[in-house]
Amino acid sequence: MSATASISAACNSLRLHALGLVGSETSVAREVFSLAEKRGSWHDARKVLRGAGGNVPWVRTWKDQCQDTKQRWVSALHDAPDGRSPLMCALQAFPCHALLADIGSNERALRHVVRCSPFSLESLSASESLRSVPGRLPGDSARAALASWRIETVHTLLEFGGQTLARHADHSGRTALHYAAAAGDTMVARALLHSGAEVGAQDASGRTAAHMAAAHCHELLADELCGDCEDKAAQPDAFGHSVAKMLRLQRLAVNQRRETGIEQCSLPLTTTELFYDYVALNRPVLIKGGASHLPATSRWSTPEKFGEALGGIQFKIGNVPYTEAYGQGGAKLLTLPQFAALERSNEGPQPYVFGVNAAMQKPELHTDMELFPSDMRDAHVAYVRQPQLGIGFRGAGAPMHTHQYAFNALFTGVKRWWLAPPSSAFWSFEPMADWPASRTCTELLDLGLISEVTQQAGDLLFLPPGWAHSTLLSGEEGGGYGVGIGQEFIPNSSIYS
Repeated sequence: MSATASISAACNSLRLHALGLVGSETSVAREVFSLAEKRGSWHDARKVLRGAGGNVPWVRTWKDQCQDTKQRWVSALHDAPDGRSPLMCALQAFPCHALLADIGSNERALRHVVRCSPFSLESLSASESLRSVPGRLPGDSARAALASWRIETVHTLLEFGGQTLARHADHSGRTALHYAAAAGDTMVARALLHSGAEVGAQDASGRTAAHMAAAHCHELLADELCGDCEDKAAQPDAFGHSVAKMLRLQRLAVNQRRETGIEQCSLPLTTTELFYDYVALNRPVLIKGGASHLPATSRWSTPEKFGEALGGIQFKIGNVPYTEAYGQGGAKLLTLPQFAALERSNEGPQPYVFGVNAAMQKPELHTDMELFPSDMRDAHVAYVRQPQLGIGFRGAGAPMHTHQYAFNALFTGVKRWWLAPPSSAFWSFEPMADWPASRTCTELLDLGLISEVTQQAGDLLFLPPGWAHSTLLSGEEGGGYGVGIGQEFIPNSSIYS
């Protein structure tokens, strides 16, 4: 462990010790929630919990003051205290975008995590290669670390909270078992059932834990939970889906991805059909022409026309989006006309624009690209982020990454996508130009662990949470120029809502 990490651990231990001596019950609760949400070590926290004598208020009744600066819209219910327990917050730590990003495909980063992380990574080899080979994925180490931390956390909290924590329901009616099922964590689910969790408990959408497991494609766990709750699992949820129906649709989707790629459909598709049949089931889908009605499809068709709409807004431009956030560097600030005037080659990494600053600095742009009209938000959505503009020319794109639910609209150009479900998700910081011909891409496609789909101008792509994806602009139209948006959101059906 580095000197900095040692000092941090010592300070954390002292703070917890002082809290155990003089802290209030509320202070103890806040510290426990902080550990759960930041995926910290529970070693010293056990002393505080013992000192509290079991009088910890296990339910969050306050609203954290931190607000997402990229927030576009949030419902009143989503913005209120959620009634969750620290156990639920810990089980929400999936698919752990930050950990996947920190490790990425960088072997040196893995060795650093092994040395300094509070996760139980000691069993992993520090010299382990993260290159994709049959049976080995770059994100496997992150998933193993997170699963190890989750079970340690659950055992720690159940030791002190017992049946109270196992049976507590949040304001959406979900218990910790719902959260464990969404994470696909069989060991945690069994520990909760042993502590008195109710397998048939239903949330506000009529979903049991088995429904939640099925919605996240955890077939074996869904079957195991159904074994003790056949009557409840046979009942449809608020979206009209029984566990059996969910699993049947998930199997069909998996088989289709292996054979022809993700599901595609054409209009007409109602908003209710989209949210009930795809979003609520975490089924990715490409909707042909789904964004063609938006004014941006015609108004932003050339860099010149779009440059006029943007004015003098500067963008962070680099070969890999968001590299600075992960210590990679390399981005520079340019306006769109300056970006369009850059000398470009047909080979090697290409610069790419990706960010929310245009939508935040010029709110009037929303009239051209609004993916979430008010009636959709009111009926189906808990939270919406600002749209992220993606602008580039042929050969530009974003490498593998993960995030929340997202709609992705393409207004001009052609974009190739490579998609990996959460069980195969990983991050990369390599420019996209060489990705299609790379050994990693070829192996993952051959193994059926990723799918490829081509998005045309006017198409809308839905991606569920935790699905890793990379993009590459292609085609000859307009010199290969492409512009689109990606907009993250949280639907009412989500475990995050």
